[in-house]
Amino acid sequence: MRKASGKALTGLARWHRLIAEADLPSTEKLVLFVLAGFVDWGADGDGTAFPGVGTLAGRCGLTRKGVQLVLRRLRERGVLSDLTDRRGGRAANGRPKTCVIQLHPDRLAALNREPRSHLSANRIPLSANHVRT
Repeated sequence: MRKASGKALTGLARWHRLIAEADLPSTEKLVLFVLAGFVDWGADGDGTAFPGVGTLAGRCGLTRKGVQLVLRRLRERGVLSDLTDRRGGRAANGRPKTCVIQLHPDRLAALNREPRSHLSANRIPLSANHVRT
């Protein structure tokens, strides 16, 4: 683990460093940075975040569909896993069920060590239709 100012990077600082160094498209990095803000990085934090897709879309400046596409690509890379109940539907209060995401910093660190050609082959850019103006 890298050190900054003589201290080992842990939690959010470590995650931000891993994202910054990752060979990922900017939209994937943006969503990861925003997701990191939803994680409890305390001593008991397990890397789980509970944002809604609409919330992520609003904070990232993307459409809901754009965020869904980015989350799918990040799941395919193994950087996160979706723990949301796949049955879909709505909660008892009528609102959509919360998105539950498990972040995997170890996998992101491994991606940083992979050859760039391996990662570049999997890049699919978002179209302008997925970015809010």
